[in-house]
Amino acid sequence: MLKDKLYLIKEKGNESSFLQEIPDTFTVKTSTPIKSMVEEVITCHKCFSRLERLWIVCPYCQAKVRVKRGKKL
Repeated sequence: MLKDKLYLIKEKGNESSFLQEIPDTFTVKTSTPIKSMVEEVITCHKCFSRLERLWIVCPYCQAKVRVKRGKKL
């Protein structure tokens, strides 16, 4: 039998009240944190073009990519 699954990701401490309406037989609650699904978007500080993570120079305006605390800005 094929079952459809619905994954609900919530922020700890910010639970929606409708979660209380779902019977426990239909839910599995975990406290395991999920890695962020959204990667940081890196933009050029000069022309605001989107940059790839490994670029050290913007290919559009030739500005040097700024690095702060190990992350590119």
